[in-house]
Amino acid sequence: MNLIEQKKWIGIDEKLFITHSLERFFERKLSARQRANFLGNNFDRIEKTINVSIQSGRQVDDINELYIRFGTFDYDRKNGKQIIIARISFKEKKQKKGNGISLLLKLCEIAEKFDYKTIRFEASNKNCRNFCKKLGFSDSCSISRADLIFNLHDYLFKKSAEKYLF
Repeated sequence: MNLIEQKKWIGIDEKLFITHSLERFFERKLSARQRANFLGNNFDRIEKTINVSIQSGRQVDDINELYIRFGTFDYDRKNGKQIIIARISFKEKKQKKGNGISLLLKLCEIAEKFDYKTIRFEASNKNCRNFCKKLGFSDSCSISRADLIFNLHDYLFKKSAEKYLF
């Protein structure tokens, strides 16, 4: 397997970094100590895709939940490695507190470290589409890693500047 082919695969070190990053996000931002679960994947093998799920809370309408796919998908190989946020939900008291921005910053860190090209939301609802529009995602709720990093830094700069105006 050549170097280009190897970059498309997800190894143990990458899996550990992803799980640790998401667990740390849950603990620090959502005050929930939870373990990330791999769904249908063997942790000890290199793979083209992995599915990671993490959630806290017991009531359906009041949970913190993430379901994210990482990898190179056969149906969309031209886009290279992608991060697909399939499900995202924050408890009501954790909404509108910058947790979505923090999650995207964490995913950008993963994307840069392991050469993911695209980040996108799957089956987004109206709130998610509005959030995506604010950050420059396409109508299909997709954005390149480089564009998202730039847009997040621009958004955060403008947000911090607002504090000092009037």
